[in-house]
Amino acid sequence: MSIVVIPMRKLSGGMVELTQILNALPENVWAWSILELGGTGTAPQGMTMQAFEDTVSSSEAGYLLSWRELVNIASDLEQVHDCRIAAAKCPHSSSSQNGEWDSSPELLVMIKGCDSVPVLDPPVQ
Repeated sequence: MSIVVIPMRKLSGGMVELTQILNALPENVWAWSILELGGTGTAPQGMTMQAFEDTVSSSEAGYLLSWRELVNIASDLEQVHDCRIAAAKCPHSSSSQNGEWDSSPELLVMIKGCDSVPVLDPPVQ
């Protein structure tokens, strides 16, 4: 399991895009879940961003989706301030069903994007 905390701001002051983070990962068949999200842009399924953020935060399991759906959503987001996105081995894993991502042995990767994390290392290009 890998937990990656990424500052969403570059040293230059620009923003790190979620698509840049996802581009560092291989295309996959993992079960993804957006567990937390704060940002701007176009939300999926015709929702407003506020409605999408509320949908994400109201479910213990988060907003479940495939890799391709995650990439498509990320490409429609203008800016992500904070996020927590997890991937498990399969969509029917216990972690994806009951929201116990952090302690799950099925967790493959956890992406934590934080607007308030100090930038110490070179940013994602």
